[in-house]
Amino acid sequence: GDTCVKSDGWCPGDCMAGYGPERECIRCSAGKWGINCAKECTRHCKTLDDCQREDGFCSGDCEYNYYPKYACNQEVPKIDGKPVLKSRGADYIEIEWNVLEAKSNIKRDTAATKSFRVEYRSSSNEDDNIESIYISGLMARIDNLSKDSIFVFRVSALYSYE
Repeated sequence: GDTCVKSDGWCPGDCMAGYGPERECIRCSAGKWGINCAKECTRHCKTLDDCQREDGFCSGDCEYNYYPKYACNQEVPKIDGKPVLKSRGADYIEIEWNVLEAKSNIKRDTAATKSFRVEYRSSSNEDDNIESIYISGLMARIDNLSKDSIFVFRVSALYSYE
């Protein structure tokens, strides 16, 4: 391609992606990317330095609560309040929960909102092992529970960092 003019240091035309501003053609500052460094990093990279100056993708991990790795443009779904009792029997219980909408206006992967871990243990003994089941959806049925026992439940949204 074209080379910079030695007398004034300016480059003819646009700079390649990751360099700017305009004809100066120096490496983009943190948080800027693209041709002539004209674009702002809007992905949720762990740090501004992790935003690649050529394409705006993250070079590694995302900020807490964002995924997938490198894209970092989807917010982890959040559980709305506590799970609530749907029904119960002698040795089972069904609970359900709701998911809050993401605060960002970025379209979320709907599959991410359907993957949850339900943890439970007997409330009478805090030393009891915590049991876990994995659910696709907003309701879980837990079978084979001890009769006449009280249980504590916790629901967490799951997603992949990769």
